[in-house]
Amino acid sequence: MSKTYDVAIVGYGPTGMTLASLLGQQGHDVLVLERYPSLYNLPRAACFDDEIMRTFQKLGVTAEVEPGTLVQRRYEWVNARATRWSRFTTTTRPPPAGRRST
Repeated sequence: MSKTYDVAIVGYGPTGMTLASLLGQQGHDVLVLERYPSLYNLPRAACFDDEIMRTFQKLGVTAEVEPGTLVQRRYEWVNARATRWSRFTTTTRPPPAGRRST
């Protein structure tokens, strides 16, 4: 007897893993296809924004993620010639668990 899935995801990298988890939480039967036999063992996310933190909240993994994060307080925006367009520093702390859910 063959199994029927609602969704097939090709690749179990950060995006495929997140999508599979979110769809599974919604009750979908998900098939994930990955060519490698194990997970990539090095970090891939150098930085992420508030929207990604809200996704982590939906997945229920903020307690595991948050200890390894550092809030960026100084920003500089430059163009391709390295000319600074804007620079600012913030002193406000994000709400608990990093970001406010919307």
